[in-house]
Amino acid sequence: LVFIEEAFERLLLDYDRVFSAMGVPACLWGRTGEIYKGNREFLEFVGVNGYMMRDGHLCIYELMAEGSAVNYWE
Repeated sequence: LVFIEEAFERLLLDYDRVFSAMGVPACLWGRTGEIYKGNREFLEFVGVNGYMMRDGHLCIYELMAEGSAVNYWE
């Protein structure tokens, strides 16, 4: 489990460049649904500020309709 979390931290660093170069909404979330990174286009698309994307304050299932969230967890 520790290895997986370390790999996720490395992935967050790798995606800094990718997200800044992309012109389409993109985000990266952990295995439990917490969003840890989103680019500017994603923030504008979902209508939240950058603070909500840091440290898992917002979860991907909070942005989904109820039926979509149920399908995500199945």
